[in-house]
Amino acid sequence: RLKPFVAAARGIAMTFAGSVSYPGYDSMARITVSQIVAADKQVFVRLIEAGIRPKRGDDKSFPMDSALMAALESYEVSQKDDDPKKPRKGNGKGLTGKGAGGYCRSLVPIFSRGAGEIFYPRPSRALLCFAINRLIFIVAYGWQDLVMKCARSPLSFDSHQWHCTAPWTGDRLSAGLIQLPPSATADVFEVHESHPYPVLIELCSGLGRLTAHARNHGARGSIAVDFTAAPDAATVPLQLDLAEASSLVCEWLSSPHVTCIHAGPPCDMSFELSESLATIVQSALAQDLLVSIELPPDDSFWASDNGVAVARACPFSWQVHLCAFGGACVSTSLHSNCDVFGSLSRPCSCKSVSVEPCLARVYPWEFAQGYFSCLRIPAAAAPASATARAATLAQPRASVFPSLVSEHQQVVVATGCLTLPVTTMQRLKAPLLLPPEVHCRLRCLPEGSQLLRVSSVSVNKGGTGKGVETAWGIPRSPEEFVKAALAAGHPCKNEFALPQALQHAIDVNAKSESSDLAKNRALFFRKWAARSKELEPAEAQLKATMPGHIASILAPKKLLLWREILVDLGYPDLSVFDEVVQGFSLTGNTPVTAIFPPTFKPAKRSCSDVASWAPELRSHVISKCKPQGEEDEVVHTKTLDERRKGWARGPVPLEELPADSLVSRRFGLKQGPKIRLIDDLTMGGVNEMVNVHESPKPHGPDIVAGMLLAFMRAAPGIALQGRAYDLRSAYRQLPVSLRSLRHSFVAHWNSNSQRAEIDQLLALPFGASRSVYGFLRVVTSVWWIGCMALSLVWSVFFDDFVTASRQVDVRHTEAAATALFKLLGWEYDECDEKSTEFSSVFKALGVSFNLAAAEHGRVMLSNTASRIAELVQTISEILESKSLPRAAALRLRGRMQFCDSFLFGRASRLCLQAVTRHAYDGASPLVPDDLWDALHRYKECLQVSRPHTVCAAHNDPYYLFTDACYEPRSTWCAGLGAVLFSSAGEFCAFFSFCLDVPGREALGEKHKKTIIFELEFLALVVALVHWKARLTNRPCVAYLDNNSTRDVAISGRGRNPTAKALASVLLALEDAGEIRCWYARVPSPSNVADLPSRELCSTMTVLGQTRSADDASGAL
Repeated sequence: RLKPFVAAARGIAMTFAGSVSYPGYDSMARITVSQIVAADKQVFVRLIEAGIRPKRGDDKSFPMDSALMAALESYEVSQKDDDPKKPRKGNGKGLTGKGAGGYCRSLVPIFSRGAGEIFYPRPSRALLCFAINRLIFIVAYGWQDLVMKCARSPLSFDSHQWHCTAPWTGDRLSAGLIQLPPSATADVFEVHESHPYPVLIELCSGLGRLTAHARNHGARGSIAVDFTAAPDAATVPLQLDLAEASSLVCEWLSSPHVTCIHAGPPCDMSFELSESLATIVQSALAQDLLVSIELPPDDSFWASDNGVAVARACPFSWQVHLCAFGGACVSTSLHSNCDVFGSLSRPCSCKSVSVEPCLARVYPWEFAQGYFSCLRIPAAAAPASATARAATLAQPRASVFPSLVSEHQQVVVATGCLTLPVTTMQRLKAPLLLPPEVHCRLRCLPEGSQLLRVSSVSVNKGGTGKGVETAWGIPRSPEEFVKAALAAGHPCKNEFALPQALQHAIDVNAKSESSDLAKNRALFFRKWAARSKELEPAEAQLKATMPGHIASILAPKKLLLWREILVDLGYPDLSVFDEVVQGFSLTGNTPVTAIFPPTFKPAKRSCSDVASWAPELRSHVISKCKPQGEEDEVVHTKTLDERRKGWARGPVPLEELPADSLVSRRFGLKQGPKIRLIDDLTMGGVNEMVNVHESPKPHGPDIVAGMLLAFMRAAPGIALQGRAYDLRSAYRQLPVSLRSLRHSFVAHWNSNSQRAEIDQLLALPFGASRSVYGFLRVVTSVWWIGCMALSLVWSVFFDDFVTASRQVDVRHTEAAATALFKLLGWEYDECDEKSTEFSSVFKALGVSFNLAAAEHGRVMLSNTASRIAELVQTISEILESKSLPRAAALRLRGRMQFCDSFLFGRASRLCLQAVTRHAYDGASPLVPDDLWDALHRYKECLQVSRPHTVCAAHNDPYYLFTDACYEPRSTWCAGLGAVLFSSAGEFCAFFSFCLDVPGREALGEKHKKTIIFELEFLALVVALVHWKARLTNRPCVAYLDNNSTRDVAISGRGRNPTAKALASVLLALEDAGEIRCWYARVPSPSNVADLPSRELCSTMTVLGQTRSADDASGAL
C-alpha cells in the first residue's frame, strides 16, 4: 500500500530531468542509485510499456504526474516488490562483518508524518528508517508501521538491538536505524560507493565463467586462478598451484578492491590443497570478505579437520543442481559465510541425479549469472576516458555509451488468447490485427513490430482462467527515426573530459587580463619564497633525521614548503609527502590515493617467502649478464656516473648480499643515436611482488590535444604558443626506501674487467613498477600546484610538462613554470637539446604540435620525422623476419607509446594493442597473423604521414544511414543504399545502385551462401569514400542495421580475409580523410536507407525534401 510513495522518492531526480512537477523540501536524504533501481526498476518497465514519455508536454503538463502512480499501483509492480525470494542487500559492518540476509529493502518516503514523529517498525522483518524534517524514508520488507511521538533531540537506542546506518550529532532530527537480522553474521554483502572497483577472485576457476560474467557486469578487475588453463576457458586464469601459494593469495585479499572470493576445488583434493584453502578462507574472513565454497556434500574434504574449519566459517549451505541452470545433471553444495545464495538452490530438472566425485563441475552460464546477481554488485560506471574519446571523435570498442536512439518508439502489452506468428525477439513480416478479446492499446500491430516477451497471466478476477500477455516493441518509421537521431546528436557534444585542475587553469587564462595573471603569479612566489626562508631550519632538521641516502637525494627539495603549499591549496593526496620522506618501496601494495583510476593487478610472487626463491633467481639473473657490444661501455660509464652522484653504491661483492635480496639485470637499450639504461626488475622478481590498486594515467597526446581544444574554445581568436619542460634524470631525484634497498641491486657487464658487477641503487630505478607509480604520484602534485596556484595550462606525461600559453602571456608563463620547479627543488633541462623556447611549433611526446592557426581554431599534430623513420625501419625488419621476441616487443611498444591516442587514427592504436598482447601474452617469438596485419597496416599509415587536425569548431555533425540487400535470385540482387543528413535536418544526398557480378565475386559470392555482411560493410565504405569531402574533419554518426558490420567497424578487426580487407580499407580511409565516425544501431524497419538499397531510386523524398540520387559507383 506504500507503492505510491516510491515515486516521490525520485522526485528530485525527475524534477532535475524536467519529467515531473514536484514540491521542494529544505533537506533531502542522499541515497544510492542501487537503492533506487531496486525499488523502481519494474515501475519504469511498466511506464515504457504504457508508452509514457518522460518529458513535459506541449501544453506544459507532465504526463508522468498521473501515469507514475498508476504504474506503482499495478499488480505487476506489487508482485515484483513483494517477491519473498529476493535476497536482501546491504554493505554494513555487522557482528562478524558482511553476512546474513534473506531480506529485501525498498526505499519508501512517507509524507504524512509531522515534525517530532518517527516511523517505528514492528519487529517482523528488518528495515532501515531515517527521518529528515517532515520526510521519512524507510527501507523495509515485510513490515507493519507504527508512528511514535519523539522529542526534538537525539534519540537513544540499544546498540545490540539496533544498528546505526546514518549517524547524527547535535539536535538534528535525522536518525538511521536497522534491526539486526537474527542470524549471527549481520549484514548482507553489497558493493556501494566505498567499492568503486569491486573484484571477485575465483579459485580453481576451470572455465572461468564466474569471472567472465563478473567482468562484463560491473566487476572489471575480477580474476580467475587455476593450476592450468582450460583450452576453451572463458577467462584465461592466472596459473598458480594453490597448494603452495596460500600466502600469495592471502596478500591479494588485503587489497581494498577485493570484495568476494569463490573456490570450486577438485573432488578428493590433496591435503596440501585443503590446508591452503582453509588458510585462505580464514584470511578472507579476517578481511571481512564474502566467501563461497562449492564442493559436493559427500566429498572427503568436509570430514577432514580443514573441511570442518571451513564449514564452521561458512555456516550457510545450499544444495545446487547444475541441471537447473542448463548444465549437466550434477548435484553439489554451496557454502558461504553470508546468507545470500538461496536463489541458487533450485529443484533438479532431471529425473535422476548423478553425483560422481571425479566429475568436473562445469558452471553453466545461467549459474554464473545467478551467482553474480546474488552479490548485488552495481553496474560499473562508464570510464571517464570514454567521454574523452567521444570528444576526440573516436569510439571505443564495445562502446560504453548507451544507444543514441532507443530500439523502439514504444512498447505495448497485449493480454488475452493470441496465436503468435513469430517467436520471441522476431519481427512481424506483416501487420497483425488483434482479435477483439485481446486487450491492447493498439488494435493492429504494424509490420516490423518485435515480440519482446511472452508470459502467462490470469484473465479473470478469480484467477481460474489463463491467458497470454505479450509485450511488443513498435518500431519508428524511417522519418521518425531520422528526427530522433538528429535530436540525439553526436556524443562529441559532451565536453572533453579534462582534469578539473587543468580546466580551472584554462578558464582563468581565458577570463583574465595578462597583467592580472602576471600579478597573481608574482604574489604567489612572493608569499612562498618568504615562507621558504622561514622553513629552512625545520627543513634541515627534517633531513637530519632521514637515512643518509634519502637525505642526500632529497637535499635540493623544499619538502616542508611543498607540503604547506599542498595543504594551503587543499590537495587531496597529502600522504604523498610521507612516501617521499620515507623513500619509495619497490614491492608490496601500491597506495590507494583516490587521485588515479582504480585497478587490480595482483602480485605473482609473495613477499613472505622471498628468502626461499631469491638465491636461485639471483644466480639466474647474474648468469644472464653477458656482453652486449657497444652498449656495454655506455652502461658501465653511466653506472660510474651514478655512483659519483650518490644514486648508486658499488661495486658490491656477491657474498655481501642479504640472503633474501634480489638482483636485477641492467643493460643498454639503443633508441636511435642514444643508449638508455634499463633495469629489468621484472626479470629480477621485484615487480612480481607488487599488488597494483590504482592505474596512473599520464597525460598523453589525447589530453594535450583536448587541452589545446578547450583553450581555443575558451579563448577564441587568441594566438597560442607552447613548449615542453623535461625533468632531468627524473627518477633519480627520488629515493628508494630503507626497507627496499635489499631488492634494489642491479648487475651489469663491465667490459673492462670482463665480468658482471653488482650495484645497489639508492634512487628510483627506471624499470620498477613502483618507481613509475611513485614518480607519477609526486609529479602529479607538482602539476596540480601549477594549475591551481599559477593557472599554468600544462599537462604531465611522466617527466614531460607540455605547456600552452596565450602569446601575450608567454613571458610570465615561462617565468612562472621555471620558478615553480626551482622553488620546489626540481631539476629540469635548461640548456640541452630538450630545452626550447615558447613557439607556435614545438615537439613533445614524439609528436609535433603546430599552433600557427590556433587563433583560427585549428591545431595540427604530426609524428616527428625521426620517429617515423625509426618505426618504419623497425617494423619492416619485423615483417620480413616474422619474428618478434618479447624484449624486442617491449622496445617497440616503448617507442609507440604516443600511439595510445585516438588522434593518430585507429590503425596506430590497434597496432599498439597487438604489440602489447604479443609482448605479455605471446608464448612464441613468431609473429601471428593478426599482429602481422596490424604492423603492416600501421607501417602504411606511417609512410603516408599526414598531419592530423584538431578543430575547435567541430560541433556540426553529419548523420549517415547505410544499408544493403542480398537476394541472389532477383534482378536487383545486391543493392547498396545510403542517405546523408546534416545536423540542421537537411536531406543532403543519397545513392542507390546494384553491385555488378565482378564486385559480388570479389566479396566471395562463389564461396559463401550469403554476402550480406560484406555488402553492408561495403555500403558504409562507399558512402565514406563518396562523401569524403563533406565528412573530413567533421563528426559523423553512422547508423547501421547489421550488428556484425557495426562491431567490425568499431573494433577495426575482422575474422575472415574479406572482413579484414574491408576493415583495413575503413581504417585507412579514416586516417587519410580525417574521418571520425561514431557507429550506432538503427533497427531495420526504421532504416531510411532500406528503400534505396532494395530498389533503384532515382529520386527520394525525406522530411519533405526531394533529392536526386548521386552516382556513387565511382567510389568502388
